[in-house]
Amino acid sequence: MLHDLHEDSSIISIETSRFSTYALAFTAQDDACPLCSFCPHPLGICIFIWLLNIVAVVLISIVVYKKFRMNEAKRNDDAMA
Repeated sequence: MLHDLHEDSSIISIETSRFSTYALAFTAQDDACPLCSFCPHPLGICIFIWLLNIVAVVLISIVVYKKFRMNEAKRNDDAMA
């Protein structure tokens, strides 16, 4: 394996005593999540933000459902009185 001799990460310089064809293999670092740097980010949003949104929607749905049930029970009590 040949090592990069150049200081700049955008330039690759190698030194060898053999003439041949060489291939470069690397992984792009730009694919890392900008928020946590390790999660896959579907649609460009951190997976933790997706989870936070899902939890918020579930909690809001529970609150709305409970309010609806309380109002329905209150109407039933008022109708019976």
